[in-house]
Amino acid sequence: PSPLLPQHFRQSRSKRYIVPRRYPLEFKSHVPKVARATADIKSESTAEPLLPPGGRRKGSGQGKHSRKWLLSFYFMRGEIEKPMIINHNIMALNAWRGLSQTNSALSKSMEKLSSGLRINRAADDAAGLAISEKMRGQIRGLNQAIRNAQDGISLIQTAEGALNETHSILQRMRELAVQSANDTNTDADRAQIQAEVDQLLQEIDRIANTTEFNSKVLLDGSFSGSGNGLLFHIGANSGQTLTLEINNMKASALSVNGLSVSTQANAEAAIATIQSAIDKVSNQRSALGAVQNRLEHTIANLGVASENLTAAESRIRDVDMAQEMMNFTRTQILVQAGTVMLAQANMAPQAVLRLLG
Repeated sequence: PSPLLPQHFRQSRSKRYIVPRRYPLEFKSHVPKVARATADIKSESTAEPLLPPGGRRKGSGQGKHSRKWLLSFYFMRGEIEKPMIINHNIMALNAWRGLSQTNSALSKSMEKLSSGLRINRAADDAAGLAISEKMRGQIRGLNQAIRNAQDGISLIQTAEGALNETHSILQRMRELAVQSANDTNTDADRAQIQAEVDQLLQEIDRIANTTEFNSKVLLDGSFSGSGNGLLFHIGANSGQTLTLEINNMKASALSVNGLSVSTQANAEAAIATIQSAIDKVSNQRSALGAVQNRLEHTIANLGVASENLTAAESRIRDVDMAQEMMNFTRTQILVQAGTVMLAQANMAPQAVLRLLG
């Protein structure tokens, strides 16, 4: 290789060291400066010799100093930046430390990209994890509350459907009472009308006793009265409930049990009684419809709250894929560069062989 000449060195800014100025191409590697400085230092006829402070030229020609003399002189003066040590390769250790850090960062970046989450463990963001878990609990509570409200609507629709049939029966009974109240009917006619009324009354009781939702009988009065109503939990937190009462819809509760239309007078009285029963059923159906509408609005509100909370939780916990992919690419390049630098640092101590040769 080309020799290193005095003009290849300069004085450092602190004026305490002799440091390399520039090198031929074959010396431009990752070998440390001190290893470069150990190359053959020769003087040529066109170059000034590298003299120690206070040194003199010998004779009229160019003086020459041996490589060993120059190295020992500047090393004794502390003017070579780093000593040549082979037992501990500090550059390799530094390169290995940097490579370990970038490898760890690359592993975390891959984990985030594969999971889609910015926070995979508490160490990633302790405060963010705590906030995110609270939000997750709230979100799941809201979603379950939506399902609860939907189940409540299903129950109401079951009860309301049964009462719709009860309404139809009462309307037919009223029609029969009006018919029986007309004196154009004979006693035999009224007897036939009474037989139909009796069957309709039995059907009212059957509907009240057999209308069930999830094995709960709805129209037999089990859920009427204070403290006996159905509770629908329609919120994510405790105490967020709605109470629904369903009155007894049996014939006896409607005051039509044993209703008689066998005479004109009884038929006249039956019309008013049946009308009162119709009003009771209408009131109950209206109450059920009002609660159903309320639950539908509740579901809409819970859905909006769940969506907004999910978006907030996503901003905390989910990873920005574009940004993380950029970090992954950068870290991947750093790992490749660190691997190359570690290989170069491991080769640096081989320059010592040039001194021993």
